[in-house]
Amino acid sequence: MNKICIICNKDFIPARKDRTTCSDECYKERLKRYKALHYQKNRDTIRQQHRQYRLRPEVRKTIMTHMRKRLDANSKVHNVVCAQCGKTFQTWRHNQLSCSKECRKIALIRPVKIFYANCVCCGTIFIAKKYNQITCSKECKNKYLYTYRKNHPSNDFKRQYMSRYLKEYRVKNKERLNRLSIKHCHKRRALKAQRTIGEINLDWIDERDGGVCQLCYKPISPLLKHPHPMSKTYDHIITLNDKGEHSNRNLQLAHKICNETKNRNTPNGAQMFLL
Repeated sequence: MNKICIICNKDFIPARKDRTTCSDECYKERLKRYKALHYQKNRDTIRQQHRQYRLRPEVRKTIMTHMRKRLDANSKVHNVVCAQCGKTFQTWRHNQLSCSKECRKIALIRPVKIFYANCVCCGTIFIAKKYNQITCSKECKNKYLYTYRKNHPSNDFKRQYMSRYLKEYRVKNKERLNRLSIKHCHKRRALKAQRTIGEINLDWIDERDGGVCQLCYKPISPLLKHPHPMSKTYDHIITLNDKGEHSNRNLQLAHKICNETKNRNTPNGAQMFLL
């Protein structure tokens, strides 16, 4: 479909449907005419707005003096290190990074990524890799973190809560903790002696032996607790010193006294593995 150009009135084949000019020159002229018309329409309204918001020089001076007094009254002096030369200077602006106009020109020409800062622990001035770096070395960082965490107000609450929670947990789960301590104690000894370690289930051992001591063949009362001499313990049939393994078939029920008085040369000590 051929179209007629708005500016030169020539026939042309448009590349797009919304195209109304034949070339780039005609398109630029069209924009100039549109801007001129738009400016002529709104020129009067723009002048009126400028007249309304225009300030006289006397009014402008009074406003500036009032603003400066207000800033001086509310401002605080900050000690800042210059990012260009490294000198310390005082300003009331917390975001000022240059001490003079020369340093500011250098920063505009050559943006510097080096940051100077004061160490919180030792107080030395150092070159920081990041703008929010507080400490100069790992030692100062560890000291700062230790003091911050130690003196944090939430630590007292955590200690009180954890001590109370642990006391309640130990009272409620006393039997479970005793079982775990026995289990891990024997396992630690077996690992230290470099012996084979198998599956261990203390409940299965209790059911197998029927609550009877396998050394004196007398019943063990579950009411008696450690350190009672007739309390329940678990004995290795072949001891770990004699290369016995740490597993279910090498463990048996025994009284505390029987377990302590047992010797290697007794017939019970030379007993076979329980299947």
